[in-house]
Amino acid sequence: FQVHYPMPLIRQAKFVRLDQPNTAVDLRKSLDGNLLDGSGNIELEFARSPLVQVSGSVDYLLHYPYGCVEQTTSSLIPWCSVQQLRGVVPAFASQSDERVKSALQAGVDRLLSMQLPDGSFSYWPGSTESVPWAAPYAGMGLVLASKAGANVPLSAMDSLSQNLIGSLRGAADSKSSWELETHARSLYVLALAGKAQPSYQSVLIDRLPLLTPSARALLAAAVAASDPDALETAREIMVSKVPFKGKDDRWMPWSPDDALSLLAWTHIDPNGPEATAAVDRILNDRNPYGHGSTTWMNGWMMLALGAYAEHDKNRAESVAINFETNDGVDALQLSNETPVLTRSLPLGPNLKL
Repeated sequence: FQVHYPMPLIRQAKFVRLDQPNTAVDLRKSLDGNLLDGSGNIELEFARSPLVQVSGSVDYLLHYPYGCVEQTTSSLIPWCSVQQLRGVVPAFASQSDERVKSALQAGVDRLLSMQLPDGSFSYWPGSTESVPWAAPYAGMGLVLASKAGANVPLSAMDSLSQNLIGSLRGAADSKSSWELETHARSLYVLALAGKAQPSYQSVLIDRLPLLTPSARALLAAAVAASDPDALETAREIMVSKVPFKGKDDRWMPWSPDDALSLLAWTHIDPNGPEATAAVDRILNDRNPYGHGSTTWMNGWMMLALGAYAEHDKNRAESVAINFETNDGVDALQLSNETPVLTRSLPLGPNLKL
């Protein structure tokens, strides 16, 4: 019998923009020659929006064997964005409402198993040790899931809010950029939960030189989400030329600066050039597998791109594509009724695309 490798020796994700009407494009030129000479399949996904490129992050998070509080939250976030991304991501287009509801609740229930009596969160289920940086992230997962229809007990939300508000008491004195970023994250979650803290927002605005790019974006998002009349203040935070003068003591090797920048701009001006530029940076800065390498990076990417998708204008028109293969021409029609289409073909040296 034949012995096969359990995993592909080569895997490649490529994104091709078809933005020239009546112009033929040879998709083979985008692929690694070693792939075309090998065996396996090529999966093609067609959509009207460049946000189809988030498929790699979706697949990474939905299939990640999550367990800790960060991984659980990151894997919950895509399910909170199904409605915004269903017309873009093929993996979501095929998910039933019942499946989405079940996945949301499963993620919420696991997060609740890590919430401690004081509203904070442990890193693993069964632990009694609170992890301060995890509370706003896990709390954001609960807030988003609740907005998406999951059942989150009011008592859990109340204790979360009280914990986050209490954690802000040291914001005026902290010199740690990581702690200040955590405070900014808390302010954003509290704004989403309807518990905005404008006085603490002002405290962090006064400490702008000690805020990292991620912290500034989170603070701007918190300000904009708290008060529609404060959009100019949020914009000023984002465009501030005040240099960062603190010590970057973040312990994570990756920081989702671009995703958080996009998140802020979706609150301030979702159709502006800054949001579009942030999307381009996110989509161009992923690894060869089409995602952000870690659950933390992918979680923030999904949150930001899901928020942007609510305002995406690229899905308004129907699109016709003549897809020519060895079997002939396949006439594809993308519309509101059929927002995404997929095709699978066997690889080979004579493959025609």
